[in-house]
Amino acid sequence: MERRLTQKEIQSYLEGMNWPATRKQLKDQLFSQGIESSMLSVLTDTSRHDIQSEDEARRELEQLFHHS
Repeated sequence: MERRLTQKEIQSYLEGMNWPATRKQLKDQLFSQGIESSMLSVLTDTSRHDIQSEDEARRELEQLFHHS
């Protein structure tokens, strides 16, 4: 079953990150906070650019977790 994250949850996961960050750094941050690694597979696509800001990371996560 897919999990949806609230905006508050996403914000809490992004606290303490340094920007820009690689997708691996973001994946590691989320994994360390209990998000299943299988849900984060899109963040391991190293061909995609690094994430430049918290806003960009928030948009990526909202899309990843189907936030409306």
